[in-house]
Amino acid sequence: AGTPAIAPPGPLRGLRVVGAIAGRVLVCESPDGITLIDLPAAQDRVLAAQLQSAAARRVPLPAPLRLPVDPVARAAFSAHATELQGLGIGLELCADGAVSVLAVPEPLAGRAPEPWLRRLAVALPPVPGAGRALAALARAGRPDAPGAPSPYELRELLKALDAAPALGPGAGVVHLGLDEVQLWLDRGAAP
Repeated sequence: AGTPAIAPPGPLRGLRVVGAIAGRVLVCESPDGITLIDLPAAQDRVLAAQLQSAAARRVPLPAPLRLPVDPVARAAFSAHATELQGLGIGLELCADGAVSVLAVPEPLAGRAPEPWLRRLAVALPPVPGAGRALAALARAGRPDAPGAPSPYELRELLKALDAAPALGPGAGVVHLGLDEVQLWLDRGAAP
């Protein structure tokens, strides 16, 4: 047994969800072993893929949403304005320090915009860079639904993960082969 593989051997949609740990980690089984999926990271990855595929498709808000922000958040919105526009967020910086949001990305159009825009104001790093606004928007736009996803939502998430490119090493998915699982069981605890 060595280091766990960071991707399961085969499509994620073929996994069987057997449980969850603290509502954050999905435990899935396959014929080859166990796959652990970080639920928030998986949701971020799927939303980032949706945002990229719908890039620049924006849905106008019925009325501009005026969002009072602190100077740090305003500076971050300003620094990332071009990338945010490309992701479908129509915004204007107001003279009084607020941000006026005119449109939202298509994948987030069905959600109340103020909560995820407030999270985005906090999540945006001060310095722009390749994909930083996308990663911040994917985290900020994560579903707010309390409790665990339904079995249908989990199946749909696994299907979407198959199609979504990884955002980084492992992207929240770790596969443990049967030999690794047996080693952990023999030790009496996971490392």
